[in-house]
Amino acid sequence: MQGLLAKAKEEQEEHERRPNRLWPSGIGRCLRAQYYSYFFPEEFDANKLSIFATGKAIHLYIPEILRAGGVQVKGVECKVSLRHPSREIYIDGRVDIILVNDGEEDVVVEVKSARRLPRGPHRQHILQLQCYLNYLKLKRGLILYWDKSAGNIAAYEVAADPGVMEEVWRRCEAVCDCIARQEPPEREGAENEWECLFCEHFFRCHIGEVNKPLAVWLESGIYGGVPIWKGDGQDLDPHPPRPDQKVVERMSRALLEERDVVVLTEADESRRKAAESLLVYSGIPFTVVLVRPWRYDPCRWKEKVMTELKKCGAELLP
Repeated sequence: MQGLLAKAKEEQEEHERRPNRLWPSGIGRCLRAQYYSYFFPEEFDANKLSIFATGKAIHLYIPEILRAGGVQVKGVECKVSLRHPSREIYIDGRVDIILVNDGEEDVVVEVKSARRLPRGPHRQHILQLQCYLNYLKLKRGLILYWDKSAGNIAAYEVAADPGVMEEVWRRCEAVCDCIARQEPPEREGAENEWECLFCEHFFRCHIGEVNKPLAVWLESGIYGGVPIWKGDGQDLDPHPPRPDQKVVERMSRALLEERDVVVLTEADESRRKAAESLLVYSGIPFTVVLVRPWRYDPCRWKEKVMTELKKCGAELLP
């Protein structure tokens, strides 16, 4: 495990953190996740180290498979460095594989390990490959997915596209400008549930800095004796029944103990203010209201939030 940790940190250090320097593999990630990654480098646990090791092994094995099959491999882990057309912004990275294509120009191959094969190439991987094609002045490349569980492989051809490369630079500009202002950009991960649920910055992004929080989950109808919605969960009740005073007292006591009270609700982001107003109207004390992004599956969202809260020693009510 120590060897894995040392190797992971070595690779992390290669991605030197500078406010105007990004790497291709991160450009397609949620803008806010990229911002947080600059200020809060990833910490490694046993699970992440295992994933890192598996991915690294696959990346090293693919070129050997290709050579064994008679394919001429021109380069592996080749460094690239791009500069923004008009600003001091840089993209540094490594091309996984460059293949020699008989009688034609070389082909770039980007290798991705996955839990299951996608139906098509992921957008963030396309953006990454565009960086390599732009740097090497090549017309096409391949994104090769390796299913870690079954060993199946799928490859998708991607053509060089100047318009997509412009999108790459726009995203770089957005991240670098936010880093300079120290203001988090918009949260894109909520549009891609899987990205949020596996993001190392989930707690910081969705919950924020909280002190020994008391967490109360308010669902449709009444949960834990604290009313907020009508039974159908669609309309706010303008005259809610009085909340359970024991619950209110517990929440008030938490605030007096200088603990934060986190209220979690099924309301969507657009109805946050309405939820907050109703809590105030009902006399329910709280520090922050956390709402589920509308694209999220309710069960997965609740499970993720509760897991993250437990990590910081939160007390769950009831």
